[in-house]
Amino acid sequence: MISSRVFPIPVRGIPDFWKRLQSARASFLVLDYDGTVAPFQVARMEAYPMAGIPDLIARIRNRTSGGIAVASGRPIAEIEKLLGVPGIMTIGSHGCEFHDSDGTLEIRKPSQIQREGLGKALETGIRRGIKDQLEVKAASIALHTRGQVDDEALSMEKWAVDSWTPIARLHNLEVRGFNGGVELRCTGLDKGSALQILLARQPEDAFCVYLGDDETDEDAFRVLLGRGIGIKVGNADVPTTAAGFLPDIEAVKDFLEGWDALAPEGHQED
Repeated sequence: MISSRVFPIPVRGIPDFWKRLQSARASFLVLDYDGTVAPFQVARMEAYPMAGIPDLIARIRNRTSGGIAVASGRPIAEIEKLLGVPGIMTIGSHGCEFHDSDGTLEIRKPSQIQREGLGKALETGIRRGIKDQLEVKAASIALHTRGQVDDEALSMEKWAVDSWTPIARLHNLEVRGFNGGVELRCTGLDKGSALQILLARQPEDAFCVYLGDDETDEDAFRVLLGRGIGIKVGNADVPTTAAGFLPDIEAVKDFLEGWDALAPEGHQED
């Protein structure tokens, strides 16, 4: 008998979600960071996770023998400093950095032509006098506009798209928007390609789920089609490849309580 206490939050669009998790032989959960477990902040290093979520992630880590990961466009060092949960897989810089639960660090490096393009994009920002608004990552460069008035933010984002798109075309890069800015990224290094690597390490019958709120998470949602379930956090009316929806971070916390209660205990062997 399913208890409403055990299932604290329904997953919109997937009425049998919790039954499927409960009956799974193994499970694997991947969480986006900003906007999914942590509220957005103008000061990026003040974006701490919602109270209680780190403890839930640690409990799920213990219950599932490490069957949980956090993926972000942030560098790994930022994720781990803000989250404060050791012993889990973290994926940073849109799949450029992998830090395994055993401490192993793997870096997927951009090609020479991609590095040249990122350097040119940085130069355009320096010439425009917005160096302080640019974040240089291992395989991308991001323009942050959160905290600016709407008209100013839109103007800056349009400038980035117009300036960086020609560079992207010549250097195997892509221009992508995100909640709070625009990013020039390496083609082929994204949350979807990172998730493919992680899924290859899971049992074929594992119940795999990815939670994310942003356009950059759509790459991961697409990878999960036919292999698992994508769950969008936020407005259910925005077009998405995700199959399910949670309204906000508070709902994510409730979701994690359900996962902690029902996820199978570790990867069982045949």
